[in-house]
Amino acid sequence: MRIGEQVTIDINELLIGIRRHFWLILFMTVFAGIVAFVISKYYSVPVYKASSQILVNNSENAFNGRYISSDIDRDLKLVETYSVIIKSPRILEIVKERIKLPSSAALNQQVVISRVKNSQVISIEVSDTRPERAVEIANTIAVVFQSEITSIMKVDNVQILAVAKVPSSPIPVKPKPLMNTAIAMMVGFLGSLVIVFLCDRFNKFLRREKEIERILGLPVLGKIPALSDNEDSFTLDLANQVVLAGNEFAVSRVESAKRRKKEVIRFKRLDSIIEPATFIAEAYRTLRTNIILSNTNRKCKTFIITNSGPGKGKPTTSANLAISLALTGKKVLLIDADMRTPNTHTFFRLDNSFGLSNLLHIPVDIDQMIQKTFVSGLDLLASGPISHNPADLLCSQHLLTTLEYLKKEYEFILIDTPPICTVTDGQVLAAQVDGVLLVVVAGITSKATALKAKQLLEKVEARLVGVILVDPKTNIDRYYYD
Repeated sequence: MRIGEQVTIDINELLIGIRRHFWLILFMTVFAGIVAFVISKYYSVPVYKASSQILVNNSENAFNGRYISSDIDRDLKLVETYSVIIKSPRILEIVKERIKLPSSAALNQQVVISRVKNSQVISIEVSDTRPERAVEIANTIAVVFQSEITSIMKVDNVQILAVAKVPSSPIPVKPKPLMNTAIAMMVGFLGSLVIVFLCDRFNKFLRREKEIERILGLPVLGKIPALSDNEDSFTLDLANQVVLAGNEFAVSRVESAKRRKKEVIRFKRLDSIIEPATFIAEAYRTLRTNIILSNTNRKCKTFIITNSGPGKGKPTTSANLAISLALTGKKVLLIDADMRTPNTHTFFRLDNSFGLSNLLHIPVDIDQMIQKTFVSGLDLLASGPISHNPADLLCSQHLLTTLEYLKKEYEFILIDTPPICTVTDGQVLAAQVDGVLLVVVAGITSKATALKAKQLLEKVEARLVGVILVDPKTNIDRYYYD
């Protein structure tokens, strides 16, 4: 969270967080309840309560059976005074000596004095771990107070109204296991929600669409499943045969690979063409549609696909998006502008001994540098030999001339570039193309680097079209639709 950013709670994001951390929330809630129940039931010492009552009145008129208002008013005012005297050291010391209690201070903590509903009745409540002793203390206090008040106040207006008795089946007033369990579960649930909220709020990585749109201020154009390392190391020659040959030999190769459970798994990296009915292919079709719709009024042709820092997903996304666009009948060119660590050519098993670096170094025929892929309508301009000064080459006027020429030949030109925050290559290219697609890997791309990438692109006045979210937690097992 940035300094000065207003803290707001998005209910939808909170619900998503609850769903994502459901098992943590459930565990904390149940665990808190179990701990509270076990402690209350088996480890807490039960406490019992006993109560006696005394009545404050005018003894002289009471004997005569007559009460006057002045006596009642006086006795009501005395109730508060008597409540204090009952818990005074003088009374409690005598009680302690009679019952052989260890401390009058501890006894003071056990006794609660209260007035019964604006009456002249004082209730003496005593809590103790033994019900018999609670009864004995409550009755002894009442007796001692009645005998001592005559010498303290020089009056005799106190009568014992009710004495405490030991019930046949004493019920402790605390602990209350069920109530404690319910309270603990509620506290555990609310505490887990606070933890989830704080973890999401102060987490330094981008993870969800709403979060990305709120922080970067850019639309998420597509959500793509991330693939494992094994799925990245595919063999494309078999894919070539499946797509181009269309014969029984190709089909038998696929069936054989499926039985061995090796080569087919490695196709996932180009799932948009190898398995067109998969969830992954549908994700790329959605991305393709959103890009085309966002491009309706501007008629943009050239896009760079980049990310903020090192991470998986960008080359795979570039290749699959290019294939997805070509499958609509568009003429598409994919350019690998990463002249430091070229990778795109490996997707199509094409040669990287010549390409963009050759084109920018020396005047050559551009058509000789472009290679056909196995996908109809999709061509590739590989990176070419690794260059030691790619940023300088990308700043050349020759690149602008080349792009203008290629715009006349292709409907879409996708350029895969190095990370924006790592080197300046992507920033240089961003200023020369029609739009930028920023790849964010959920849980890996940090908020700070993504914001820095956006700032760097804005400095060169690049047009940020939107974000492509690569999410490792997206379900990729839903292969076919009903």
